[in-house]
Amino acid sequence: MRNNRSAPIKINIYDQIPISSSSDIIVTVDNISKAVKDDLTGETVCEVLILPSETFITELAYTVKYLKDINISVQKFKMISCLNF
Repeated sequence: MRNNRSAPIKINIYDQIPISSSSDIIVTVDNISKAVKDDLTGETVCEVLILPSETFITELAYTVKYLKDINISVQKFKMISCLNF
């Protein structure tokens, strides 16, 4: 994200780490940058203050381990929401 305004902006970035209900499927967090993770819901929140003309990059990485004979369902979606300032 880049702040093209002349004033600093404060934003919250929300994301999600998958949660397994099976003990045979293990999800480990590799990188959540400066975010804080809620272990119960898997939700991550990163509060960021971006100064004028500054760029902020955040990363979210996790690993899912499971036995090869287990069938898992993976859903991919991307949602971008932008507020008008």
